[in-house]
Amino acid sequence: MIKMPLKKSVFLLYFLLIVKIAGFSQNQNDKTFEVLKNLEIFSTTYKQLHLHYVDETQPGKLIKTAIDAMLQSLDPYTVYIPEANIEDLRLFTEGSYEGIGTLIMSRDGKIFISGIHEGYSAHKAGLMVGDQILAINGADLTNRTNDDVSALLKGQANTALTLTIQRIGEHKPIEKTLIREAIKLKNVSYFAILADHVGYIKLDGFTEGAANEVKEAFLKLKADGATSLILDLRGNGGGLMNEATDIVNLFVDRGLPIVSMKGKVEARNQSFSTRNEPIDRNIPIVVLIDRTSASASEIVAGALQDYDRAVIVGQRSFGKGLVQNILPLEYNAQLKITTAKYYIPSGRCVQALDYADRDDEGRAKKVPDSLRTAFKTKGGRVVYDGDGIEPDIEIEPKIMSHITATLFIKYHFFDFANLYHHKHKTLPKPSEFVVSDHLFNEFKSYLSDKDTDYKTQTEIILEELEKAAKEEKYFDAIKKDLEHLKTQLFHDKDTDMNKNKDEIKHVLGLELVIRYYYQKGIIEFALRNDKAVQKAIEILNDLDVYGAILR
Repeated sequence: MIKMPLKKSVFLLYFLLIVKIAGFSQNQNDKTFEVLKNLEIFSTTYKQLHLHYVDETQPGKLIKTAIDAMLQSLDPYTVYIPEANIEDLRLFTEGSYEGIGTLIMSRDGKIFISGIHEGYSAHKAGLMVGDQILAINGADLTNRTNDDVSALLKGQANTALTLTIQRIGEHKPIEKTLIREAIKLKNVSYFAILADHVGYIKLDGFTEGAANEVKEAFLKLKADGATSLILDLRGNGGGLMNEATDIVNLFVDRGLPIVSMKGKVEARNQSFSTRNEPIDRNIPIVVLIDRTSASASEIVAGALQDYDRAVIVGQRSFGKGLVQNILPLEYNAQLKITTAKYYIPSGRCVQALDYADRDDEGRAKKVPDSLRTAFKTKGGRVVYDGDGIEPDIEIEPKIMSHITATLFIKYHFFDFANLYHHKHKTLPKPSEFVVSDHLFNEFKSYLSDKDTDYKTQTEIILEELEKAAKEEKYFDAIKKDLEHLKTQLFHDKDTDMNKNKDEIKHVLGLELVIRYYYQKGIIEFALRNDKAVQKAIEILNDLDVYGAILR
């Protein structure tokens, strides 16, 4: 046995301990080194650009571009929010912002008002859908983007701004001075009693207070005689998870698990259960969803489906099973970051896309059917994970015809409605207004000298066939046949207008109603021809059918 001096022995023991610790954390150290190395490369790259690039660089814009590109490689929900965009974050979480209460759109380098929130500054000042905003506080808006103009319209409450607008029928621009105010957008945009004592609630978001809004609307509907309920989540992209839980809690018992979150940081994992006694555990419910119902909407629809508490009607939902948290950054910036996946009561996760698995073009792949797992609802019905919420009763989505889409994209509905609004100061109530054949023909006459040309899908395929035939030297052999097909399939716009008359009337009606009755008006008008709502009423009016679906 070899003896060592004590000092040397202690040193060797210390050295072995360091080696062991280093070996244990080698992987972590390797990752840390990679991070530090690449941060240094990024830093020196930016420094060289700043010093040597031929033109002056904009530091903030350049860095934001780099951050956005980095986050884009992850998923579309992980985003950088600079201090200047904090108002957008407030709108997402609280449903509020400070401004004048307008929706705007950019068209050919010009900015138009496309919607107005009732009761706020723009409405009180007499602004109208269709007004063109020429300037804000004297600053010309030509070729400014929607984001640019939106930022100018927003600002601290109780501050003034002057809009210069051009209105149909006015020869000179009009100036309007408005006072910015706190705008709180409602989550429940509409509720009413429909046919046969069926209550209807349109829920557009899950910002703060959503559950209370649903509760208040539901109690008013019950007081007015509602004996069943349609909860419309179509077009609702989600929001706060606790609001979704509390909405489910209105209709299911206290203490039931609704959603759990599982992510990398175990300490952040959470579960949400119902906390209160329900206000109605028995009323028949139909929930309407579509391809744009996402996140918190899928939690509500999925939890009510898992507990066999509602019949789901519509199209398969979006499939967003990811949870985001807001983390603070330096200089008042924020990072909205995906931290977990969520799971609804049956144990399934609705996430449809795997952002870690992408194709050659960088698109996230769908979870394959072979990897989807079967789960069961409380009553034993089979449901699946991996691709949103599948409705119990599917309604085929309405696909807009080429002619209607063309008229919409080229703003012909918008422009005609502006002219009509200028000539007619009133319009019948949305529940009574009908686009007559006379008005339809008036619209057709208006279009007579407008660009309404479009290509059908068949024409597009023929063009591709012709191009391929020329490239592969077959064109001369099939030229006559192609010409004959083109002649036979050449679309007749007047025929297409008449063939799609009902659809065109519907879109024209929506465009007219919003100018007189705003957002509530277009919901009320649209409900009259809504196939999903009609199916929901049919189910709720036959409790045997309703019960059989849930069994």
